[in-house]
Amino acid sequence: MIKHVLIPTDFTVKSLQVVRYALEDAGTARLNILLFHMVDIPHSITDLLFFSKEQLRKKLINQDFKDACAVLRNKYASSVADLQCEIFYGCTAPVFENYVDARNIDLIMYNKSLALKRIDARSVEPYALIRHCRKPLLDISQTATRHEGQVDLFSILSGT
Repeated sequence: MIKHVLIPTDFTVKSLQVVRYALEDAGTARLNILLFHMVDIPHSITDLLFFSKEQLRKKLINQDFKDACAVLRNKYASSVADLQCEIFYGCTAPVFENYVDARNIDLIMYNKSLALKRIDARSVEPYALIRHCRKPLLDISQTATRHEGQVDLFSILSGT
């Protein structure tokens, strides 16, 4: 069975350590991994008129990051069903919940000790919204100490 994992990123190679952790602990499970970066939508009419999702995507996702993703896809080919990068537009809990539900996310993994960079003027810090999400959470920086609402990767992947 394929499991869907959501992971916040700032499109740096360092942020891919969470992906590596997920793939190393996946066992026989196949993972659809969705890397996302939160950006608030423009509020002025002028900004909205000239706003281009594709331009922002090209600006934020650099070649080193793409190459590192390709290495992970190849190294863990038996565990990776899909590895995608998206920019999430919004900054409210209901919008984020809809985003997560629409993508059938089974688990949100992150590393709270990894400070994600604001790579755009409208970048949003994702941890506050992640913390309030109803989906299972796994903070890999605290794998030794579980918090209420957090689960280990094996439990999610095995369905227990």
